[in-house]
Amino acid sequence: MQNFFGIEVDTASMTTEELQEARTKIREMLSNIEHQLLLRKMSERKFKTPVSSDTAEV
Repeated sequence: MQNFFGIEVDTASMTTEELQEARTKIREMLSNIEHQLLLRKMSERKFKTPVSSDTAEV
């Protein structure tokens, strides 16, 4: 049994076709998550408040 986001899946009893389909869907999900992480990091850098020259360390 495998736990995917709180859902128990018995991968041992799945057919080869079902496993391949699950792999494809999981890869798509992972790709979407990685894309969202990239966008989030870019957004955080863009909107991060700049350090003023008065408080910046030299």
